[in-house]
Amino acid sequence: VDPPDDIPLPNWTITCSVGPSCTPNQVKQTDGAGNYKFDDLKPGTYTITETVKTGWTATTPAAIVGIVVVSSDDSRNNRTGQDFHNKPPPDDPGDGADLGDAPETEDPERPQFPTGYPTMLANNGAVHLIDPEVRIGDLIDAELDGQPTIPADGDDEDVPLDDEDGIKFLSDFVMLSLKLDPDSDEETVVPGQITGTDGKIVVYPSTSGVLDAWVDWNRDGDWEDTGERIYDGEVVSPMSDTLDWATPATADVGYTYARFRFSLAGTSSFDGAAPDGEVEDYLMYTVAEEELSSADDTEDVNPGDGICADAMGNCTVRAAIMESNASDTPILVSGSALGKSGRATLQPQTPYPMITGSFLLDGNGT
Repeated sequence: VDPPDDIPLPNWTITCSVGPSCTPNQVKQTDGAGNYKFDDLKPGTYTITETVKTGWTATTPAAIVGIVVVSSDDSRNNRTGQDFHNKPPPDDPGDGADLGDAPETEDPERPQFPTGYPTMLANNGAVHLIDPEVRIGDLIDAELDGQPTIPADGDDEDVPLDDEDGIKFLSDFVMLSLKLDPDSDEETVVPGQITGTDGKIVVYPSTSGVLDAWVDWNRDGDWEDTGERIYDGEVVSPMSDTLDWATPATADVGYTYARFRFSLAGTSSFDGAAPDGEVEDYLMYTVAEEELSSADDTEDVNPGDGICADAMGNCTVRAAIMESNASDTPILVSGSALGKSGRATLQPQTPYPMITGSFLLDGNGT
């Protein structure tokens, strides 16, 4: 059961009203993929009808009645049945569906970004039929299909509407300004989560509902691994709700993606259809915190390997800057272990290198 653009319609009523093994008016509900199934039908002719929801118009078949002939040669459970297509209300502001925008296909020029997430309808991407009263944030827009992009902003590119406004990452996260496109100097603000730390987010539901969410902790292009479902049927309240967030110490450092799904009854998976609500995908960056272990002015022994360390294994300011510049990735360093109380004065032997990568220094009050 689909509208004309083949977006599945879950929770529609299909009736087998006439046939050798149909009980009188045997009823089924379409599942999350818009499918229905009547089991163990005997050979014969069956009449299958759909119940069209208020405001919708049946397009195929226009009479909302389909005739299915089951022969003795048909597998009892594999007979292709009657498809129904429907047109949504013409003036309904909730027409259409909201889909995700996490990337599916690898970009050869940007291999540091994991890809392969289910976003397009052909890959069973997350899709929510739009009810304008059921959303997170103030805005929601409709797409005919998923809009996969590296920055996870594809559904903002097809229409000039940034509807990724349902989640706010609080100060426990490090907000990073990163260059995502090698052909552009434009910087994008990306929430950074620190391995082994706890944080908080605020979700902004339009009504009481359920939040389900996933983070690709190991950056392998899916949300299927143990521990990657971070909210499982989390009931949230209207206007705003603050939730705890824990980043595993074992999370891989680098770019990754999170998917948030909000609906009235909740969703069982990161993919597939939901009868209402909204899906929001977010590009994130997992940062490993390095502790400044020496006030010496020594160089990083292997710039670009992701480890801030001089020849003695110490992380110094110069080594951290060199590492960040070489790898073009964020490095978070704290200054709590410099061997003295109060403020530490660092006097470089030669000028520090120009900071060209993302570099954060948190003195922690020392």
